[in-house]
Amino acid sequence: MNQPHKAQAKEEALQTAMDAVEQRLKSAGMAGPAPGFAQRWQQRLELHRAQEARRQARIMLSVNLSLSVVLLMLIGSQALPMFDSITSVFLGVVEWLSGVVIFFELLASVWGSLSRTLSGVVPTSWWITIGATFFGLVLWWGASLRRYTKQQERA
Repeated sequence: MNQPHKAQAKEEALQTAMDAVEQRLKSAGMAGPAPGFAQRWQQRLELHRAQEARRQARIMLSVNLSLSVVLLMLIGSQALPMFDSITSVFLGVVEWLSGVVIFFELLASVWGSLSRTLSGVVPTSWWITIGATFFGLVLWWGASLRRYTKQQERA
């Protein structure tokens, strides 16, 4: 007889506790983020994006470098028998690279000199017109080239 009374008392105590918890949950307001949360989150997001971009750049650089080395080895294995010695190959490569560096230094020097000289002589509106005309000519050339190659493919 005592057991049903204890069970009923436990159920009533549990119901009272549940009602108190429900009342407390209903009276509690919505919790908001800590002050400065959005700003800290944005900073972490930007940092994460920058780290991800650097990681992807390193991966692409390593893939490109390794493929370049493999390609260079393949080309070298095919071209090496044509030369008398490895010294002539090395000197040829150094000569070619020196020529490329000198060409780009000369090009930069001439371009710098022209831009400093012509910037004061030619008005800005002319530069805009020249740039727009150049861009239009490049687009026209590209469209003509595409049309010509499409005609060649159909023929």
